[in-house]
Order: sequence, then structure tokens, then C-alpha cells
Amino acid sequence: MFGLDFGEVVFIKHCRVPAMDQIGEATGADVVCLLIGERPGLVTAESMSAYIAYKPTIGMPEARRTVVSNIHRQGTPAVEAGAYIAEIIKRMLDNKASGLDLKEK
Repeated sequence: MFGLDFGEVVFIKHCRVPAMDQIGEATGADVVCLLIGERPGLVTAESMSAYIAYKPTIGMPEARRTVVSNIHRQGTPAVEAGAYIAEIIKRMLDNKASGLDLKEK
């Protein structure tokens, strides 16, 4: 979709959101999309969120991240979320921004 391609696929067990910063610096990726399953015990333990950032760096502010949450059967279906995430990544690459900086463009 949109002619996007991807490089490294990284799997991290028990990962937290800031891991995307190290992934971005280590790979030099233009965009990092981190998929995190929600913790058991929450309202929707089967839910997943996508954290996406343009050229993430260690210590970057949360405001530079874009989040797509509530991805599950009773929320946003995975196929719909995937298409929306691809649109967001395309916009990030076109505007060279993410998070609040992307929202303002």
C-alpha cells in the first residue's frame, strides 16, 4: 500500500514503548511502528496498540509519537487499523513529522 517497504523486523518480549527509540537509532529507520499487546487484566486484554514515530531517537518526547489504539475484534478491526496505519506512515514520510508535529500539518 502506498509503495511502502520495510527493513528490519524486530521482536522484543515484554517490550515498552521507549524501545522504539533504540530501534530507530540502531536501524536508522525513517519510521518505526511498534505493535504492543495490552496487558492482561485491562478491560480488553486482547487489544493491541500501534506506536508510530518518524525518525525516533532515544529520549524523544512523547508528543512526537502517534498512537493507534483499541485494535481488537470489538474495537477497530486489524485490517482497518493496518490500512489506517499505512496512511499515517505515508503522511509521516511525506511531511517528515510525527505526533503533534504531524497533526499540525
